[in-house]
Order: sequence, then structure tokens, then C-alpha cells
Amino acid sequence: MSVFMFLASDKPLKEVKSSYEGDLNKIEISNNMYYSTSYAKDYSDKKYFSGLHWISAKLSAGQFINYLKEQLEVLNEIEIWNMWLESYGLASIKSVHISEVNINDFEFLDGSADTPICLIVKK
Repeated sequence: MSVFMFLASDKPLKEVKSSYEGDLNKIEISNNMYYSTSYAKDYSDKKYFSGLHWISAKLSAGQFINYLKEQLEVLNEIEIWNMWLESYGLASIKSVHISEVNINDFEFLDGSADTPICLIVKK
């Protein structure tokens, strides 16, 4: 089974390329997802999907929170999904306001592999 992390939104998100050098660019966000968007559409009714890859949630949390704040200037919410491609069923969903998001919220995304997990970050 493959892990599939993606962002879902009502408008296209800014891409972030990763250099994997030093402490910079530990996240990568691409509007050309590695897997088909059909997987994402099974769980989210958002119009746009972006692939998400990070080296370490702990190391990239600050960078990712800043990215989310910037994107939420023009959006009401962003869904962050983590799922196994072959998993189905009801998703575990948690919602948090951007002013309160922290590393523990991202650790929620590392939960059970049996069902999809979604963290909704709101403005």
C-alpha cells in the first residue's frame, strides 16, 4: 500500500519546490499530484488538489504553518489529507483555526492507516 498525502482547496495553491538542502524547503507542494486526483475526489468536494510531501512534520511545522497562513489570505479553509490508497471508509476529521494550529495537529495526520485522516485548517 502507498501513503497518499494531499491538500484540497477551492482555489489553486502556490507550489513549493524542495531543495532538500539544509533546513530550508522541507515541504514540497505540487499541483501535479503523483497519484490520480480520483482518489482525492472520493473524499473531498474541493475543486483543486495538490500533492504534499514533507521530510519531517516536526522539522517543517513552522514552514508549513506559514504557508497555510499565506494561502488562507484568499481561502476560507484548506484540507490536509493522509490516506492509504487502498483504504476506504469513514474518514477521521479534525478541524482547527489557523491561529491555533500546532505540531500536535500535524501529528494527528500520522494516526491510523486503516481509514483516511483529514485536518481542516480554517481562517
